[in-house]
Amino acid sequence: MATAIKSFTTSSLQTPVFTFTSRNLFSQTAASSAFGIAARAQALRCSTTNTALYISTLQIRTYAKKKSMPPKKGSKEEEKVLLGRPGNNLKSGIVGLANVGKSTLFQAITKCRLGNPANFPYATIEPEESRVIVPDERYDWLCEKYKPKSRVPAHLTVYDIAGLTKGASTGAGLGNAFLSHIRAVDAIFQVVRCFDDAEIIHVEGDVNPTRDLDIIADELRLKDIEFTEKALENIQKITRRGGQSLEVKKAKEEEACIQKVLDMLNESKDVRKGNWSPKEITFINPLLLLSAKPVVYLVNLSEKDYLRKKSSYLPKVFNWVQENSPGDPIIPISVSFEGRLNDMEDEDEVKEECKKLSATSALPKLVTTMRKSLNLYSFFTTGTDEVRQWTIRKGTKAPQAAGVIHTDFEKTFIQVIVYNFAMLKELGDESEVKSKGKVMTKGKDYVVEDGDILLIKAGAAKG
Repeated sequence: MATAIKSFTTSSLQTPVFTFTSRNLFSQTAASSAFGIAARAQALRCSTTNTALYISTLQIRTYAKKKSMPPKKGSKEEEKVLLGRPGNNLKSGIVGLANVGKSTLFQAITKCRLGNPANFPYATIEPEESRVIVPDERYDWLCEKYKPKSRVPAHLTVYDIAGLTKGASTGAGLGNAFLSHIRAVDAIFQVVRCFDDAEIIHVEGDVNPTRDLDIIADELRLKDIEFTEKALENIQKITRRGGQSLEVKKAKEEEACIQKVLDMLNESKDVRKGNWSPKEITFINPLLLLSAKPVVYLVNLSEKDYLRKKSSYLPKVFNWVQENSPGDPIIPISVSFEGRLNDMEDEDEVKEECKKLSATSALPKLVTTMRKSLNLYSFFTTGTDEVRQWTIRKGTKAPQAAGVIHTDFEKTFIQVIVYNFAMLKELGDESEVKSKGKVMTKGKDYVVEDGDILLIKAGAAKG
């Protein structure tokens, strides 16, 4: 019975696909071999018994030649396991001490009026949530080319989380509620106050960014120590039984990993900076540790300092990050400037203001940097009906990418026709991409690259 094949994207590229399975290929070889063996047996006029034995021997030899050698033990590389919760719909939380500009930033970046900017601590209690459109020139180019009826860009979910205070890990301020909100997100925008304003109070009395960074880092690690000690205690209930069962052996490996995490935290080091094996990461991820989450540091400057691109606070923050969290992104931003642009109703007015000040908004960079920190990629489906940008995590294979479009497509995945945006933009048209031999047909093992344009082929879902 022929398998029903459906195309589930709006791409105008329709390439005929011919599938050859190993079963079909082997059947043809076997038939040819059997014909040759029979002819040889008749020519030699062997007895029935000898002929059967001869045929059987040759069939075994024929199969042995076709059988591929097994891979050497240990030659297969372990699949990369990412630190953090698996998935494509990942959330980012805006974190910082009270009165550092978090809610104003949230309103500016999400273009909404949620959140509660105010000049007193704990103006925000329950976190606000909104989605941010991901700026991407590739998506804009595709929309301009196809002029589709429907346009669906990628989004990043952002949370505005209540301000932290010293002692939050032991319940001070909003304490455990605040930390549980951070635990629910997958990455952190950490806002650091680097502006002087006598009218905006600072919970610690004065502006000192390195002290503020120390407070947040210490509070997150102290809470992680609490989580980790509890996890260690639970796993030791199994390892203390002793024995050589698979459950105990696995528990001992997990215990060693959790102890390693605890030692690292007690040395004032963040979990995300550790060197972890894929197996260790599978033990760490369920702990949802605060210091394991990617961090993008946002240095909130006064509008004056931001426009002149100079601040006495910036070198201090840079040195702190280099010493305590090397490799994490640092982005200077002026929340007051972004808030003022957000209050302008006309986009042309915003452009005119930026041109007059020779400045640009830092918000697009915030979003793209966070996506990179979360190991997020984009692939596209294109056509005159719809251009859509889909979000996946780095390392996602074709069937799982198809599952982002619809869960049934992952289950019934057959193959994917793929070419990259860069090639389409260079050549200008799908037909040119095809004529240059740059359109690929890939199977289940294909790892989707950032910027791929996909046409998914899947079988009919079972009723």
